[in-house]
Amino acid sequence: MSEQIQPTTVLHESYQSLKSQLAGYAASFIQSGGKELSEEDRQQMESRILQKLEAGKKLTAEEIDFLRKYNPTLYQRYLRIQRMAEAMKERLNHARSKEEANEIIGQSLSTVSDKDPDKKYIIAAMQEAAKEFKQSSAYGRLPNTREDAEKKKGRNDSSHSHREEEEESFDPYAWSPLQEVLDMQPTFRSKA
Repeated sequence: MSEQIQPTTVLHESYQSLKSQLAGYAASFIQSGGKELSEEDRQQMESRILQKLEAGKKLTAEEIDFLRKYNPTLYQRYLRIQRMAEAMKERLNHARSKEEANEIIGQSLSTVSDKDPDKKYIIAAMQEAAKEFKQSSAYGRLPNTREDAEKKKGRNDSSHSHREEEEESFDPYAWSPLQEVLDMQPTFRSKA
């Protein structure tokens, strides 16, 4: 009888680990278009990415994938920088005047700590976002000051005041179709 030798658990685990590593390498090889980046290419790409970060520009999908694969630390830093710039953009979208928008930009820039290692990248990204916002039509439509915004709001409110008065005279909690049905039902009175 020939006995078949069973692989030991250690050999089996080692085989599975090697198999998964090979699959990961094959997948990354296919994603990179069949070519692995040389050390020189990596350094050039990182240099180009850092230049874009210093200019406050957004990265392309290819550059983001590169960071995710070859420099996860810088990838996390990039995500943080973008989140901070996006938070400022969101606040700018809710500004009611150009004066308020400028205050939001100033506050956002001043909240970046001098000790933050990414300060220059964050400031650049925020300045780029502010520049884009100021060139947008949304910024152009904003009144110059808060007072102008209040005046504009007051004009809009007066045109809606007649409609609002009609709506205020109707109380939706006092009326319901069910209440009408109940009011039409006979009432029973009994002597106690």
